[in-house]
Amino acid sequence: MNQGAERQLGAERQRGSERRRGRRPGNSPSRQAILDAACEEFSRNGYRGTTLKGVASAAGVDAKLVKYYYKDKETLFMAAASELFRSQEFFSLLHENRHDHAMDSTGCRLVYAFLMQAVDPRRRLLLGLLKDLGANEEFRNFYVRFLRNEIANSVQPPLNDEYASERLGLVFSQIIGLVSSWHLIEIPALREHTVLEMARIVGPVVDHYLYDDLPLDQIRGDRRIDGSQAEGNQAEDESEAPR
Repeated sequence: MNQGAERQLGAERQRGSERRRGRRPGNSPSRQAILDAACEEFSRNGYRGTTLKGVASAAGVDAKLVKYYYKDKETLFMAAASELFRSQEFFSLLHENRHDHAMDSTGCRLVYAFLMQAVDPRRRLLLGLLKDLGANEEFRNFYVRFLRNEIANSVQPPLNDEYASERLGLVFSQIIGLVSSWHLIEIPALREHTVLEMARIVGPVVDHYLYDDLPLDQIRGDRRIDGSQAEGNQAEDESEAPR
């Protein structure tokens, strides 16, 4: 390790020691700089195109300091994604139009918050992540789990039925598809509308997935019937087979 990195790590460890002795907890300047740079790098380059070395360069720190705080790229990505969705800005967006009768639904506010995350240059991490959703199954599964865990807690009224996972999956498919079509592909017919207009158009669909009756019970029953019929047919074929 070079002397500059040693000095940085020494300073960070000293700050950590001081915090343990009673200083108010919070991100150090270097750690916050790394997190800010990671948000920018993931937004610009996507998950695959981002490297710890690139984040370190953007933050103006040694790469070993990045590894000191975040052992690998997945850990850093989790921290950056958490910064996006747990930030006060996202949840303030989620509640920004709560008293507007045209936006007085969970679906409308969810669509509005996600679209605003996409169009604001300061908060473009969402678009950077969407670029890689189809590229890596492990990353895709990780991202879906993260969205489910983060956003499910913001849904009011909460989802209490046995199909909460299916409902949230439908919601995310709707919102991610909309963000991609509206801001990445830039379909002209959609781009003609403002963020608020798109929230009012698509929000009721999201509300339907969240709270309305869906044919999930019927589908589950049909599966049981089909499974029983298949087992019966298999047993019949086996009994008629020559011995």
